Amino acid sequence: MPPIPAENFRHLIKRHPGEPNLGDGTAAVPLKEAGSTIDVEISMSITTPGPLGEPDKFTVTNLSDGKPYAGGIHIKGMRMSTALALEDGHGKKLASIFKSGGKMGNPAMYEICGYHPFVKSQMSIQGQPGKDGKELFSWAKVSRDGFGSLKLHVKMFKGHDDYVETYYSEPNMPEGGPATLKDRYPPVIFKKTDGEYVAFVSATHSTSIVSGPCWKAHIAPGMDPCLFICCLAILDEYEKNRQG
Repeated sequence: MPPIPAENFRHLIKRHPGEPNLGDGTAAVPLKEAGSTIDVEISMSITTPGPLGEPDKFTVTNLSDGKPYAGGIHIKGMRMSTALALEDGHGKKLASIFKSGGKMGNPAMYEICGYHPFVKSQMSIQGQPGKDGKELFSWAKVSRDGFGSLKLHVKMFKGHDDYVETYYSEPNMPEGGPATLKDRYPPVIFKKTDGEYVAFVSATHSTSIVSGPCWKAHIAPGMDPCLFICCLAILDEYEKNRQG
């Protein structure tokens, strides 16, 4: 498949008026005008293993200067749990990612939850208390086609336990298929279901089951960068765990 022109990712993504962002209240919000992209590198830091060690952490830095993106937005694992947390540079939780399934041949599914509603009059999730007593609200459910697939399906909350597929990813596989270990992680394109390009990512080096890839990402204006970062962390988790 030929490379996708950079211009395809510089148009303004259409969104509903008043649609919230996971990073509202921080600098990690969508660009408001066409013509440029949010360019970041997302990498996983391997930390002390074991139940008493620090959990893995996904850091996000600007490609332009190597500084932390939006004051230090990052994703880290939760102790004694398969869940992930999106936090700002001060450690305040902006979203949580919960995993279900993935055992006995059942495909894993991830749910992205924010600390404010995605739609008006949305009920909070029962049994999932947030930090400092804050309530969690379901924003999206993410799954993939199957073992080894780089195609994600992102279904956004619509209301009344209903979700609608809004985004998906697909690999920009080199012609003839993967020829090297590095090609095992070809560039990945994220699109809206109407065909709009929303992001382009590529692994910057060959990876192992231990280290995980380091991703370079270009996020189109109008796209919620925190939602996208959560989706990319989920893609990384799928690859790291090598499970459906």
